[in-house]
Amino acid sequence: MERGFNDVNSRLDVVSGQLAYLYLLVQDSREKQENLGKAISNIHKAMLIKEITTLQAELEDLKRFPHESPRLALKTATNTRLFLSSQAMQSTPELEAELLLNSDVSIQGWAVATATEAHLLLQMGQHQEAKGMLREEVEKFKTVAHNWSNSLIKEGNSSLSTAYRFSASPFAEYITPERVTRIKDISPSDLSLNQDQVRRKKNEASVEFEMSYAQERYPKSWIQKQIAIAEYLDGLSELLARLESLEAFADLCESRNLKSSKEILPDENTPSGLYLLRAD
Repeated sequence: MERGFNDVNSRLDVVSGQLAYLYLLVQDSREKQENLGKAISNIHKAMLIKEITTLQAELEDLKRFPHESPRLALKTATNTRLFLSSQAMQSTPELEAELLLNSDVSIQGWAVATATEAHLLLQMGQHQEAKGMLREEVEKFKTVAHNWSNSLIKEGNSSLSTAYRFSASPFAEYITPERVTRIKDISPSDLSLNQDQVRRKKNEASVEFEMSYAQERYPKSWIQKQIAIAEYLDGLSELLARLESLEAFADLCESRNLKSSKEILPDENTPSGLYLLRAD
């Protein structure tokens, strides 16, 4: 498996080397350089999506033949997780649209592959393996989420370098208090604040937006950028919360000594809805 993972990275390196000559052909034109950058970004995105679709195909095959062993699907999920987690952890937090899209595909795909692998292991009764894998991946995912949060929340004005700036009046129509809370959950600088400190942060942000220079310093374009940042960070926080809840589910399966997680999950014929599992 590790060799296969290294082979994928080797192929990426080869592709990068083969494309290097293209930069020499366009070095005299900024527009051509930008177009080339987008083309290479699209190639990278296609490779990421291919990993996800391969996993999806394995899961569709398992759905069609439910009595077959899930080991091949499990192997595919593991390979996909390893590849996409590597890509996600190498990504640099920034708001350039093309790069952000590729990073987002990597991060979301990583979360899906991790959850898929965990569920397959739990269906096979492999509680310890699922818990160990989730423990490692959740910590890595948390590090990535914190890095993105630190980078995107940071502002030139220290009074706005906090998730609580999203609770100020310019964002009242766009960002709910619940979203601010979820963003705070992945913001290391905000997690340790007590109630008085939180109140002070909110007040400082509110005062900044009431200053006479606020409209000029924080125009509509800046506000829209902040709304985009809030939406992106909220998505990261939600993905992390889902992986953490899966850890709790793995603990439950182990505590009940289940042969398969299917014993306590609704079957395919159960109507869609919200279901509660009885706690021990």
